Amino acid sequence: MAKQREENPQAAPIKLRAVLNMALFWIYAHITPLVILLRKPGTIGIRYYGPHVFWAYSWLLIFGVFVAANTGEDFAAMFSFGMLYFVLLTVHRFQSNRHFSLGLFGHSRYTGYSWLTHWASGHDELIAKKSIEPLFCFILGICMLPFSYFLSWYFLLGALLLPVPIWLDERRVSVQKLDWQDTVIDNSEFTNWSRDQQENLFDER
Repeated sequence: MAKQREENPQAAPIKLRAVLNMALFWIYAHITPLVILLRKPGTIGIRYYGPHVFWAYSWLLIFGVFVAANTGEDFAAMFSFGMLYFVLLTVHRFQSNRHFSLGLFGHSRYTGYSWLTHWASGHDELIAKKSIEPLFCFILGICMLPFSYFLSWYFLLGALLLPVPIWLDERRVSVQKLDWQDTVIDNSEFTNWSRDQQENLFDER
């Protein structure tokens, strides 16, 4: 057994990466209905509609069963929210495909323009998605608590998870910028080294 562990030193990082990918997939499944609800139809990129869009239906059912088992609430709120999600998703997908066919499109993985952008300072869309939308979901979750545990818990958990993909994207962009800066420095050093080598070669001649 110890020998197998020594032969596979990368097994642990691979397993950790798989766990993190599953966690991220679950986060996307939970927040996708909220994203569809909070963004303007036709502004979401066509490649955003990935597997998590359909996995969200399964997660709604799992979450509904969990809430029902712990609170005794029926599934009426879950089915109503699921139907609303289906209708909004259909509208979003139709509008996105229509805009794409007309040549009116941006980044294919763009998560859409937030309805709440005008509430953000300077109408900053990033601030709206990182702060205003989670705050809106938190307030909505509190207000729904007397009426539905399912909707209340779903929106409260969504308030915590909505900013996660944005933080990850910012981290990815930051790493890419560092890699680009390193590449520029490496190329500059290599150019200087090549020039020095050529000068030395000419001096020897």
